[in-house]
Formats: sequence, C-alpha cells, structure tokens
Amino acid sequence: MRFSLATAGCAVVISALLAGCSSNPQGSAPPLSGAAQSTASGHYTVVLRPHFEAHPKQLYMQHKGKKFTTLQLMKLELAGKMPNPLSHSMMSKQIQYVEHHKRPFFNPITNRKAGGVAEWSSLLDYDYLLGQDKKMNATVGAIQTSNNECYEPYMVKVDHGQNVWVTCDETEPDFYSGVQEYSSSGSLEGTYGGQCTTVPAGYAYCGFYEGYGYDSAQTSNNVFLSLEFFEEEFCTSGGSCGIYDGGGFLYWPSNDPSATPTLIGGADCSPICEAYYMDADANGNLWFDYYGYAAGEYGYGVAEITNPTSGTPTFVSILNPGTMQCPGGVYVSTKGGTQTVNALDECTRDIYTFTTGGVQGSSLGPVDLFGEPYGLGFNSTDTSAVNADCELDWNNVGSLASNKWSPKKSAYEVSCLYGAAYTPSDK
Repeated sequence: MRFSLATAGCAVVISALLAGCSSNPQGSAPPLSGAAQSTASGHYTVVLRPHFEAHPKQLYMQHKGKKFTTLQLMKLELAGKMPNPLSHSMMSKQIQYVEHHKRPFFNPITNRKAGGVAEWSSLLDYDYLLGQDKKMNATVGAIQTSNNECYEPYMVKVDHGQNVWVTCDETEPDFYSGVQEYSSSGSLEGTYGGQCTTVPAGYAYCGFYEGYGYDSAQTSNNVFLSLEFFEEEFCTSGGSCGIYDGGGFLYWPSNDPSATPTLIGGADCSPICEAYYMDADANGNLWFDYYGYAAGEYGYGVAEITNPTSGTPTFVSILNPGTMQCPGGVYVSTKGGTQTVNALDECTRDIYTFTTGGVQGSSLGPVDLFGEPYGLGFNSTDTSAVNADCELDWNNVGSLASNKWSPKKSAYEVSCLYGAAYTPSDK
C-alpha cells in the first residue's frame, strides 16, 4: 500500500509513455462535483503506479487471455508489474511461505452445517473463504474461490441475507478485479467482473480496460467495486483514441452481473488518485479511504460520495489527505438505527469513527500492537467487531463497549488472513 510515493525519474518515464495518447475522453465516467483541483503541473504522473515496469496498455496486451496461478500473480505483483495493497516486505514473505508449504485443504461448506459459521475470513494466498466457529479457533467450512476463477480474495462483506461477498484480485470475464457473491451454503450466486464500461458519446468502441481493486459494497439497487487503479481507452471509428485513468469505482445493477458496468472516476487526482476500501450507508452513499490530493498535500484520507449512481456524484472530504498513515478496512455499522462509519488506519491500527453526517466520534483500537490489519466487520448487535491481520495470520476481536481487543489464533498455520465479516452481520 506504500507505493504512492514516486520518484521524479518514474514520473518522466510514465509521462513519456502517455505522451502519444490523446487527452482524456469526456463523459467516460460521471464527474465528481466538489472535487479538489490541483495546480501542480503533472502531479498525477507522480503518484500513478510508479512500480509498473510497463505502460498499462502494454501490460494488457501481454496478459490478455492469460490465466495465472495465484503464485504467478503474486510474483508479478512483487516485481511491480501489477498493483497490490501489501507492503513489498509482506508480499515477499507471502511468496516465500507459499513456495515452501503445501496447499492446505479445508472441507467445503456444503459438507458442514451452514449455521455453524459465525465469521468469514479470506485466506489471500490460497484462494479460500474460511468459515469460522463462534470462538474463531476452528474452521467449520470453506469456499475455494479459485474453483470459480476468483484469485487472491481480498475484502469480505456479509449482507442481510447472509450472502457472502468477496472482492477478487482477478476474476472473469477479463481477469481483472471483480466481485463474487456466494450463498450462506457456499454456492456461487454471481460474478461481477471488471470489463469495458459504457462507451461515452463521441466514441465508437472501447479499446481496452484494466482495473484493480480490493473491496466492494452492496445496496438494494447496486453492487460497487472500488478501484485503486483503472485505465480505459475509447476510440472513434476513425481510430483516434483517448485514455481515461485514475482511481474510482465500478457499479452494476443488483442481481445483474452480466450488465455493462458504469464507471465513477476522478481523473488527475482530482480528488482521488487511488481508492482502497469501502462500504455503503443506508442511503446508498459510498464511504471509502483513498490516496489523494487536497490543500497542497498528497496522502491518505477518508471521503464520501453522495448520490453515486445519479449521474452527478458528489465528493465530500471527511478526513483530508495526509490525516491517515495508511488505508484499511471501512465499515458502516448500524446500532439502534444510528449509522457509524468506521475507517481503520492499517499503520496506526486505530479506527476512526464518524456519523454519516461526517461528525467525528471517539476512535476505536488499536486493534493490535503490531502486524498488518485490513479486514473489518461488525456483528448483528454491534457489540463486537472483527479484524483480520495479514502479517499475524489471525483475527482480532474487539468488545465495542470496552474497546478491548484480543487475538483469535487459528488451530493451524495459515498465511495472510485479509478480509473479515461476521455472519449474521448488522446489514
């Protein structure tokens, strides 16, 4: 996640690669009103994926149609050829672990009682969703997501019907990031795969699309995917093409994974450079942490997008860039009809809390004294929260009344628990 600090040399290379492209197409994504405008010349190239060794379109042509094993995917990420939210040292550790350990086997959820699952965790390196018991020290069922072409499962959400939603680093149809829905018994309900979005007016076709993200949110009407990075090319019938890139979101109509997704994007870091983790409130507004630019500073912050599907989504800054050290899980909890936005800073391990009106409350945590915590979920009564830690390979459980957190170690050795969600949740 600490890849946003680029060198001037990287910026020059990326600028040269983009020089042959026409200007960004208009209308390729709903504009974000309220976006902070930057006066820094060329600042977007300073923060745009400096660890890529090739231009995204070149990567698209190299990787199009190829299917990677998770280990191959991880090695591409370590080499800087694909984005990844983990620190370089953590990704190196995960690769070494996978190379020297046999793949674990877990009984599928269909062989166990679905009611025995009290919490879902994603096992990033081995493409599993692990169903934990109430004490979170035993796996009572599992979903092997790679059987459904979902590789590197990141964040996990559980909706009001106890369906499980997971964000996949790669999935169908084009093996970019997408979202999958599973029933409580482990059956695949649908795959919302990242792909070319609706072609804007003035263009004839989509030349290519690529996008990578780590979290999703669901409302009664839509399914959302956050995008740390996307790039899309649109071309006219005469062959003149334009590039649109940045950080943002895709969304689909609920229960229609085959629909063409719609893009919400903020070009040139105005204001979003990279969108990380997200959730939606009861009004359908999006809450997320991001890397962006505002008031002369780059950094991590928290923001809201109101009316995201209206055609005129509005960006609202909640925590200015530079306030957070690192992005972490975002979750909108509901207790007694009151909604609270919870945003985890992965580096400090504290959780910022806000009302959906943007008023900051008391913080929670730290969820642990060290490690790399990411996933965040609340139980149905909002008395307990769970957090998955990739470095420590366990779940942290917090009593919200006392703000006391304790680790729940697995009975077996695992590597990189990433997402975490109670079932039932408070959704």
